[in-house]
Amino acid sequence: MWELDQFYPKRVEDDILQGHLLNGDCYVILQTTISNNQVFEWTIYYWIGSRSTKDKQTCAAIHAVNLRNFLGAECRTKREEEGDESSEFIALFDGNLIVLDGARGETGFIHVEDDVVVPRFYRLFGTEKRLKIVSMPLTHLSLDSKFSYLLDAQSHLYLWIGKNSRSIIQTKGRLLAEKISVRERRGEASIHIEPETRESNAFWAIITGVWLPAPLPKPTTNSDQKDHIIKPLDNHDENKEINYPPAPVVQPPKVVSRDFIPTDWQLPQPILYDVQMGRGYLELPQVELENGLLSKRLLDSKHVYILDSGGQLFLWMGEKSSKFLRFAGYKLALQLMGLMPRSRLGGLELLFTESNMSTLTQTLLNNDHVDWWNDFTDSLLQPCTQGAETQIFKCQFCDWDEALAVDFTRTADSVARRGVDINQILEKDKPATDLRALLAPRETPLTNEEALQMMAEWNDELIEPPEENIVESSSALQQFIMVDGKWNLVENRWFGQFFNQDSYILIARYWDYDDENKEFSESDNQGDDTDEDSSLTKTVVYFWQGREASDLSWLQFEFSVRKDMQARLSQNPENVSRPLKVVFKRVKQQQEDTMFLAHFQRQFIIHSGHYRDRAESSRLERIQMYYIRANGNLISTRCIEVKPSVVNLNSCFTYIIKVPAHIVSVLEKKQTDKCHVYVWTGGKSSSEDKELAIRLSEKMFSWIPTDFHTVPEGSEPPLFWQVLGGQKKYDTSADFLTYGRLFRLSNEQGYFCASEKCADFCQDDLAPDDVMLLDTGSQIYLWWSKRTSDVEQKLSLQAAKLYQSHLRQMQPDRPRQLKLTVKNAEPHLFRQCFHGWGPYREPKDWSG
Repeated sequence: MWELDQFYPKRVEDDILQGHLLNGDCYVILQTTISNNQVFEWTIYYWIGSRSTKDKQTCAAIHAVNLRNFLGAECRTKREEEGDESSEFIALFDGNLIVLDGARGETGFIHVEDDVVVPRFYRLFGTEKRLKIVSMPLTHLSLDSKFSYLLDAQSHLYLWIGKNSRSIIQTKGRLLAEKISVRERRGEASIHIEPETRESNAFWAIITGVWLPAPLPKPTTNSDQKDHIIKPLDNHDENKEINYPPAPVVQPPKVVSRDFIPTDWQLPQPILYDVQMGRGYLELPQVELENGLLSKRLLDSKHVYILDSGGQLFLWMGEKSSKFLRFAGYKLALQLMGLMPRSRLGGLELLFTESNMSTLTQTLLNNDHVDWWNDFTDSLLQPCTQGAETQIFKCQFCDWDEALAVDFTRTADSVARRGVDINQILEKDKPATDLRALLAPRETPLTNEEALQMMAEWNDELIEPPEENIVESSSALQQFIMVDGKWNLVENRWFGQFFNQDSYILIARYWDYDDENKEFSESDNQGDDTDEDSSLTKTVVYFWQGREASDLSWLQFEFSVRKDMQARLSQNPENVSRPLKVVFKRVKQQQEDTMFLAHFQRQFIIHSGHYRDRAESSRLERIQMYYIRANGNLISTRCIEVKPSVVNLNSCFTYIIKVPAHIVSVLEKKQTDKCHVYVWTGGKSSSEDKELAIRLSEKMFSWIPTDFHTVPEGSEPPLFWQVLGGQKKYDTSADFLTYGRLFRLSNEQGYFCASEKCADFCQDDLAPDDVMLLDTGSQIYLWWSKRTSDVEQKLSLQAAKLYQSHLRQMQPDRPRQLKLTVKNAEPHLFRQCFHGWGPYREPKDWSG
């Protein structure tokens, strides 16, 4: 027999106890018998006590099954409950089963114990400008009529006012009690004024140590309430103080002489220790105090400090300090308590001699009260974390006098519903956010082998798969362009080349392997030849729109061409009753999907201008520069015409520069009728990119008289630099391809959220109504436009700081600087992350 103890079974060895079960425990009982065939047979029971905890009941069932599996028994476990045991189970104990109250096994759950109130007693004194505080022993002998005292009993704050105390100290004491109640006790601590000779019975009960008030209930947020009011955990805690025993009637202590502290007495100068890690040991240097005063400017969030205020010891821990320093600081503070015993009255006892020693000092300095005194000194150490400092700690500093916010617009009803803490109200009213995308890892890009394999698989789905590295018009791929309001077929030599001021239609025909057609054919054509199913095709019509193209082409296509095109392409010549599938997709420049790009086999070219001007002299006689680059994976390779400039060069990519014949003649001072085409290969570019650039240059310019030149980086002729505006510095690294990420920060969904763009992002992904966050690998840019709202700007700054701190932990070797940029004023480090950066296309304002 086993009993459950902290989630695990414990063998019950005592034979006497095996017939006596406790109703607070659960047991697992194993009965072993030998059959006639000399084979062991087992029966497994688990017994549930009526007062056992849920973890014991659950673990009893689990361990019973585990025991059966361990033995390899074929029997089933049998559940027995107290008061409903089977006769077979009772027979195990010879019919004498006795159930007793109690439990031997411990629950595995954590015991939640009520908070213990530790009262603290402070003497208040000082000047009009600054309130000073010193800890005092909790005894009536500490009272002096010339001062005010604060008794902190957690849920109750008592301010004792001496009859000869200064009125300014009384006022500051009431303000101090109000701050403690609002900022440390959620406004739930009661404040009591105790004038001398008119003290309440509860005050004397706490002073004499015969009674303590109830602790504050633990807060929780009630999700059922509309205003999310902070309420106690349950009804028991809500009525805890009501059910708590009241203070007993206490006879006030006998009045003694209380005039024992000089009026001009001052606390010793405070000492601030900085806990530092030296070479293999801890250091504890003192921080130099200006004019002997503490200032909160001395506290560094990365450090841990020990403050000796003269009467009390504080341990302050910065929010950025390490756990080791915090632990070491706490240990050192405890050692300081032993090495340098705390002044029992803040150094006051040093003023007394044996002849004028008062009753209080005689009591405190008597060796017979060592144990009582040790209990008091242990309570003098107060740990404080940055941002959660106690008011007593703040009072030690000369410039830490925070004003108490008072909202005169609040009514009693709003205070009852929403509480008095303005910080908690602002926290509740803070808009909801979803920034999980900022903390997610960067998407792993496809390898070159995976990208090429995926490209080949998508091209094999065409009804006429193209040959490798051959991009031309076929029955599977047809490219049309709108010229003078009509859609014309693009010439074969211009197939795969697009102009950014035009719109195109690409018709792609695939074999249709969808399950819907298979089910359709099986149900309707069961007797037909199966070859008919294999000849089914589907057509995808891509409408490609250049960055500078007008939307009128799309509107004309949508309302006048699409319907007729769908009717023509869906016709099935072999079976009129079964139309073919036709799918329409609209894609914009540099926002194409990967399947669209895969059909061009990395030979996707984008020119500037119009298709109708392809052979015009104005185009042929200008210098042209093409930038070849892949974003994310090889499928997204594009060759885009950019402004001829050295700034666009990068050692990690390849470029094509065409110089017209008349410019070559002028610069080289010799007549020629051939233009020069330079294929510039960066020193860090791959050999495959070099071959691709040569192939693209021949495709674009072989139809005109041309001399082709392959120019490796570092061996450029003078003419090359002259046409680009002179030799200058250019980029030699492209780490942004490895680390670059673009996020959109928006509240258009009713809450502030972050979403990440794919690795193949472009300039048109910058949403002018929202905030964009760009990670270049070395910088973090926040991008704003004139249409970005103030709310998004403020929230985006906090989101960027969160992302920066997250990267500081994930990539400590690559620190990022946080910078701000605005639309039309982006720096080069920002623009280089976008392939083919150019002027923004502003939509025309038709509002007049």
